[in-house]
Amino acid sequence: MREKKALSGGNRIEKRVGELRKKKSALGYNFEYIPDFFDTRKDIFILIDEQGIVIDANLSASESLHVSRDELIGSCVWSHFPPQFSKPAKEQTDKVFLSGKPVRYEDKIAQAWYDVVFHPVFNAGKKPDKAAILARDITTQKQVEGLFRFQQDLSIVLSSPLELGEMFSRVLDEIVRIDGIDAAGICVLQDSTGNMEMIVHQGLSDDFIRSISSHDPGAPQVRLIMEGKPLYLSYREAWEEGLATAGSEDFRSVAIIPIKAKDRVVASLNLVSNDLEELSVYARIAFETAADRIGSVIGRKSAEELLHKYELIISTVHSPMSYIDRNYTYQAVNKAYQSAFNKPREAFIGHSIAEIFGKDVFAEKMKKCFDEALEGKEIHYEGWFDYPGSGRRYTIISYYPFRESDGSISGIATISRDITERKKAEELLMESEARHRNLFESASDPIVIMKDNDIDDCNKKTLEVFRCTAREIFSVPFNRFFPPAQSDGEESSRKWDRLFQAALTEKPQFFEWTFVRGNGSRFEAEVSLNPFELKGEYYVQAIIRDITERKIKEEENIKVSKLESISTLAGGIAHDFNNLLATIMGNVELAQFHTNPDHPSYRRLEKAINACNRSRDLIRQFLTLSKGGIPVKKTSSLVPLITDSATLALTGSKIPCSFDISDKLWMVEFDEGQIMHALHNIIMNAREAMPGGGKIAISAKNAMIGPDGVEHGRFIKQGLYVVIDIRDRGVGIPEENREKIFDPYFSTKGKGTQKGMGLGLTTAYSIIKKHGGYIVVDSTVGKGTVFHIYLPATLQKAEHREASRPPERTAQSPILTMDDEEMIREAAKDILEHLGYQVESSKNGEEAIEKFVQAKRAGRGFGVVILDLDVRSGMGGAETMKRLKEIDPGVIGIVSSGQTDNSIMANYKNLGFSAVVAKPYTADELRVVLRKLFMR
Repeated sequence: MREKKALSGGNRIEKRVGELRKKKSALGYNFEYIPDFFDTRKDIFILIDEQGIVIDANLSASESLHVSRDELIGSCVWSHFPPQFSKPAKEQTDKVFLSGKPVRYEDKIAQAWYDVVFHPVFNAGKKPDKAAILARDITTQKQVEGLFRFQQDLSIVLSSPLELGEMFSRVLDEIVRIDGIDAAGICVLQDSTGNMEMIVHQGLSDDFIRSISSHDPGAPQVRLIMEGKPLYLSYREAWEEGLATAGSEDFRSVAIIPIKAKDRVVASLNLVSNDLEELSVYARIAFETAADRIGSVIGRKSAEELLHKYELIISTVHSPMSYIDRNYTYQAVNKAYQSAFNKPREAFIGHSIAEIFGKDVFAEKMKKCFDEALEGKEIHYEGWFDYPGSGRRYTIISYYPFRESDGSISGIATISRDITERKKAEELLMESEARHRNLFESASDPIVIMKDNDIDDCNKKTLEVFRCTAREIFSVPFNRFFPPAQSDGEESSRKWDRLFQAALTEKPQFFEWTFVRGNGSRFEAEVSLNPFELKGEYYVQAIIRDITERKIKEEENIKVSKLESISTLAGGIAHDFNNLLATIMGNVELAQFHTNPDHPSYRRLEKAINACNRSRDLIRQFLTLSKGGIPVKKTSSLVPLITDSATLALTGSKIPCSFDISDKLWMVEFDEGQIMHALHNIIMNAREAMPGGGKIAISAKNAMIGPDGVEHGRFIKQGLYVVIDIRDRGVGIPEENREKIFDPYFSTKGKGTQKGMGLGLTTAYSIIKKHGGYIVVDSTVGKGTVFHIYLPATLQKAEHREASRPPERTAQSPILTMDDEEMIREAAKDILEHLGYQVESSKNGEEAIEKFVQAKRAGRGFGVVILDLDVRSGMGGAETMKRLKEIDPGVIGIVSSGQTDNSIMANYKNLGFSAVVAKPYTADELRVVLRKLFMR
């Protein structure tokens, strides 16, 4: 527990470590099935982080370390091993985490040898954050390999031209190098006295040497040796036999092996172990073989007997082993080798390797290893082999040169180690790593791995969204991609540091953020910060979702919602207000008609009429904003409309205007009156932005918007457009006001009678929106503003309509009016009579039709009918005109309305009307319309 606290660095971080362990890291791999896989195996599996903290382990690991799995997980793995193992093992894991490459080595833990692999486990980063320890007990193989080397070295020593004493001393040097043997000596029988005297020794204390240096023929040691049988005794047994003497208290076991020459005991090989209770069967056979070979030097023992001893050794080993001569022919195999191929011994002995494995496998995988071993090298080869008895297995085959007493190499001893399960586990780790890396790279959102606000790793989508190369993104701090401040005004770097630390110490963070791309453009994003542990340190994974398009659409929806609100208000009041205004204006004008121009009241009436006209303009703004203000489109060129709008808006000012309009500008379907009104408002806005003078530049060009659809920071639907740019060199629009300029009633101008109502740009926005277009703004304070207008283009040709000739009527023909408001009927009648016309009034369509029919029967008829479009009770103007056309196809009608649905007003000819006059109208407007209709 103390170690875990030291590693975690405090209670708060320790608590966080616990949480992270439960999650097994936000980017960790799912190893749950790997321990389950290994629980059925004897191999050890442990998953650790860089600090050595155990993340997971199998049952074999907990059993080998004598600790429960629950106690093992979460503890430091090195605390469960002796220092002589844990220190080098930790050094190896450090290499793995540093290089990202697996490390394999062999080491001894307690009394067992293990083949250990430290395999790196990669997360989303470039470096591993975990390591898998895979260990297999190879004690048996290790002992056999050591004994084989001892046999080889023994052959060299015994074949060397040395004196017997020096040769024996060299033999003991090789013996004490064998694992588990701490001391050894050779005693020689003196033919003259029958005494056994120790002539060479290694590792024995002086007290012990003095007590056993010489024994007479009657001593227990001599008596037992002369029986010719090896003795393998524990310390207690040696004491009981009278063999334990001074200096032997630390011994755990003793071996006394007779050395014979020509079937006669001539010496003994004495071995001592401080650790082993008894020598293994492999060691016993090996040492007995060594004693025989020592005896062969003395008594020239035959080579056939040595080969028999060799077969006895390999037959007891569980790994497949064989002895193959220089002709690649089998001379000996053990039982494990026979089982692997499911063949008896006779199927191998005397047969070549190519017959067993096949010519191709022998030539491609084995011959080179045999040839190098025959040159005196130890060779280790690993690969997949097909064994009839066990199927396809991944095997490490070791090739050891077998030396004769003269030092020559007579053949090759092989040991095969089956590591299929370990290989599958390694491949499982690699497959898991590749799968998770693929998910990381194929993510549809940028994923950034950060440490201390620096980018440690990122996926391909990050480079795409941030529009920079990997070299660029890794060479700068992450705050390089921040603007100076966020939308709330807080400094970006300071705010990010606060959120980053909160993600590390409190909980994952989720927020909206503004980023700057490599090319300098900005984009809005949703960011989630999630911590995870990597190499004992805390990292943060940032998932960044570009929401620029969504934000643009949300802003558009907000504007549309505001327009809908104002249009609902406009549509609700326009009709009633128009009727009231029409009555007021008509009566004021009539009063002025009857007033002498020199009378003081005349000017007051004139001011009242001007006020009515301004009120009428305001109502028309409302009508344009209303839901019913549907544009009546025709296909035509925008070129004359653009120049006319600019000329009209700049009349009376000294501001010059330049034009840059494409010669091949596409056609557009538009309502001429509405688009002209929109352009007029925008140009007027530009004019008023330069109170001290300046210049306006207007350009128009064709544009094809692709799937990306983001222009000037706004989403534009894919398609063909004509783009009109209106640029001024005025004061510019502050950033805090740019999103408000299209809001109803927003204005930075002084409120007054001529400007500052705050509906000009709102009306322009509404008109462009109803035409399926877009209007966006770029502005820099002190430098000017550009309005970009996108109108959907068409490749059709312009429409050409035949001008209709108005029917002939005389000014003496009476006029029939229809309106449901009595005050308007009276005012209209007075105005028309003042203009010199005879007038009859009706309150609805039914009454108008009745009077029309009566007049027709009387032979006098009406020259013109003026019909209100919308009637609260009774037949409205459109239906009335239809019925009148059925009665008299030549009837001339004027539609008059102040309602919001001006699509009917704009399409009056399609409904049979000859002219239109919008309420409230003046006497002059009515006079002009009637004059045109009665004109011959």
